[in-house]
Amino acid sequence: MARDIPTIISELDAAQADKLELAPLNSPSKTAIYTLWKGIVAIVINYMEQLWDLFRNELEVTISKGKVGSSLWVQDMIFKFQYSATNVQVVQVVNYAVTYYIINPILRIITRCSVTTAGNKIVSIKVAKLEPPQALTVPELTSLCGYVEKIGFAGVQYEVNSYPPDLFYLKATIYYDGQYFSVIESTVIAAITSYFASLKFDGTLQLLTIEDFIQKVDGVKDIVIEDAAIRADSISFANATYLVKDSKTFFPTYPTFAGYVIPETTVGYTLVDQLTFVAK
Repeated sequence: MARDIPTIISELDAAQADKLELAPLNSPSKTAIYTLWKGIVAIVINYMEQLWDLFRNELEVTISKGKVGSSLWVQDMIFKFQYSATNVQVVQVVNYAVTYYIINPILRIITRCSVTTAGNKIVSIKVAKLEPPQALTVPELTSLCGYVEKIGFAGVQYEVNSYPPDLFYLKATIYYDGQYFSVIESTVIAAITSYFASLKFDGTLQLLTIEDFIQKVDGVKDIVIEDAAIRADSISFANATYLVKDSKTFFPTYPTFAGYVIPETTVGYTLVDQLTFVAK
């Protein structure tokens, strides 16, 4: 991991202190030539170590993808899945590798994928298509399952799923500068939607980060969350899991089920319905 510049300068200072012949270089001036040179050297070293970190990470990812059967390898193969409703795509063994005879990136429909491997040889694969993400259709998911069966390994159970987005309900009061009256509702809703788009696929929703996104909107002064809930598409609104209820927080973070989230769509409980804006 790259050392920061102050740490490198401290090490250079320590090295200088060990050299008796450098004892006369003790000026308190921040513009002393040797002080400036230490700063320059520290910046260059820091930059080089950052480059080394990037290169190392790139190598580690490449190596992980190269491990046949690893989670990253499976994920990489899922992204290479091809689908066409009019031209059936079938993988073949070519030069001892499972691939398509004709590789067509345009037919790669998977845009999001998470792979979780359990100790009992069960591999859970969760996927979505397009941007913003959507669930795969039945034909697409069926084709993907056949593809996974072809590239998979004997003795390993693969579970492939693609779900409609989770839905997030938010009831809150937003205090704002009255000068922003004409745009405040649309910009706050856009900020919340932007947070959902930034979530790592199959990641965890964080209330504090939602608040941060709202707080950064021009004109917003404060936010008070009264209720916040999340549910899978298959769960009714009445059975949603409340993260905040009556201003009391129960879960500051919560894992997604589908892997991605959109605002609640139930009539009367959308962001437009439940966000109150008060000029302050």
